Amino acid sequence: MSGDSDVPTKATTGARSVNLNPKSDDVIDTIIRINDMLKWPTLVIMYDDKSVDFILRVYEKFELNVKNVQASFYDVSDWIGKENDLLLTINQNFFPNISIVLVGGLRALDMLNYANQIDVQSNRTTDYRHKAQWVVVPTTDICVYSVLNPEELIIENVAIINSSETGTIIFTLSFDNKKFVHVPSVSKANLYPNMKYGFNRRHFLIATHQSPEFLIKTLKDGKVYYSGYAKTFSDAMSLYLNFTYEFVEPEDNQWGNFVNGSWDGLVGQLLRREVDMAVAELTLTTERESVVDFVLPQFFTQGLGLVFQKDDTSNKGWMNILQPLQSTVYYTILAATVGFSLLMYVMERSNPLNQQAQPPPKSLKMEIWNVSNLFVSVIGCSFLGSDGLRPRTCAGRLLTFALWLFCVVMAATYSGNLTASLTVRRENKPFSTLAELVELEDWKWGVHPSTLSATILQHTKRGDFQKTWSKIEEFNKTDPSVLSTSGAEHIQKALGGKYAYITLDPVLFMLRRNDCAFDTVTGIVQTQHVALAVSENSPYRIDIQRFLFHLFDSGVLELWEKMYYKDQRPRECLTTETIRAMFLEDIKGAFAALGIGVSIALGILVAECIWRCTSKWKSKKQLIMAS
Repeated sequence: MSGDSDVPTKATTGARSVNLNPKSDDVIDTIIRINDMLKWPTLVIMYDDKSVDFILRVYEKFELNVKNVQASFYDVSDWIGKENDLLLTINQNFFPNISIVLVGGLRALDMLNYANQIDVQSNRTTDYRHKAQWVVVPTTDICVYSVLNPEELIIENVAIINSSETGTIIFTLSFDNKKFVHVPSVSKANLYPNMKYGFNRRHFLIATHQSPEFLIKTLKDGKVYYSGYAKTFSDAMSLYLNFTYEFVEPEDNQWGNFVNGSWDGLVGQLLRREVDMAVAELTLTTERESVVDFVLPQFFTQGLGLVFQKDDTSNKGWMNILQPLQSTVYYTILAATVGFSLLMYVMERSNPLNQQAQPPPKSLKMEIWNVSNLFVSVIGCSFLGSDGLRPRTCAGRLLTFALWLFCVVMAATYSGNLTASLTVRRENKPFSTLAELVELEDWKWGVHPSTLSATILQHTKRGDFQKTWSKIEEFNKTDPSVLSTSGAEHIQKALGGKYAYITLDPVLFMLRRNDCAFDTVTGIVQTQHVALAVSENSPYRIDIQRFLFHLFDSGVLELWEKMYYKDQRPRECLTTETIRAMFLEDIKGAFAALGIGVSIALGILVAECIWRCTSKWKSKKQLIMAS
């Protein structure tokens, strides 16, 4: 056993007369057994001047029998008039593992009454009520229950060891019937039965702030009702940890910024310890994290971006029928059609079979006429509506097959992309970055002045951010609404056109709409975490974090985010970023198939010409030999 130097000795105590219980060794053995069962890493032993000899015996037995436990001894007689300071010292040194053995008479037992009130007096910096585990050992013949009234105790975990000639008996405080009950056997569940009930219906104040979907406030019949993500989360947490709560909104309606030497909004409430925690869309920043504690894992993440009205003119025009393909594709198809027509004509005219069956045209005019007819037939094939191509040769038929394969692929590609381009609106964003926005002379932009968005713009050293903020200050001279504290006013200005609202997570904002009026630019600033916050060194942080990890590991946090931040827009508000005109690279396979067909057809033509020439040479040879 390791301990501090505040251990009484006979040299320091003198010859004090103490009324010790005859079964003191049994009591000490019971304390050691409880310590071994609960595996306390630290142990605080508080005593008075009437129990010094008993404490010396405790120290001796602990030295022999208890290992790996840091035991600290405090004589409450030295803290008369400073009882609260003693409790605060113990909390500072041992929280959250506050395990206390309280030994002595009236003066020692009175420490429980001080502990019963310290949580209120410490302004939410301690949690003796829930975290401390007490073992009370009265060493004088007093009525413990006259000192510790179970009806008045709010401390949840108190066990009393009584010893007499007949043996050692343990009693524990039960909130089920508000009295001390006998412990039949030493176990954690029996010794501290109130631990299984969490915070035992304690009432918490939760700071929050209204925001779409996260927390919605409504008034009905004079009563305030809340709904949204924060309400669902708080209800679940109150059931899991067994407490009641009420929402408290900041009077200044701010989120939390350092203004004129002090913090306002939600952060200010936590700093003044007016509330127990903050459940809101509060973004985790370095500045805020230096004064309050954020509890991870986070609710979700956000990123700074822009919200503005969509350009609704993209689908209005006579040339929309040409949208499916890039202009280079049309030029390539036209060149391929002309080239194919000439190639087809040359191949058919140069084929020896056609030369014998069909004499060549008698004039150039007739030659041009034949080529034109063939060109029209090839164009008809492109629209899958021509039957004018009827080649007589094998090479010509193969060439026609390659043409039809090419035309079918191109027609299917064009039809599919045309349907998509006419069904889905294709908006052209006037800008895609903050730097591009600040260069537009006919545009304005604004921001909520008390949000993180404004703080980032004001204090960052990035050139585009500094220019953005300086322009906002310039706009504010003639149009104060650019720094309005009402998000609805910024949205109305955006609906008027030529105005961008700088806000956190514009994508979530857009999904909350029931129309297709807005577009967004995202990724201006790296992702920011939105998390629950508590006061610095809050005694409730460990329990809240345990609940958050339970939700995170089970996938409930992700499920709630999808449920409350789902896409509420109509079906026609589909994203258009993946709908684009087809490039030549996208359909090079069709041209490759056509080229392969042409190559094979030329090979067949060459073979036919060779075969024809060979046949003629053999015929002439036979005639010569016959003559």
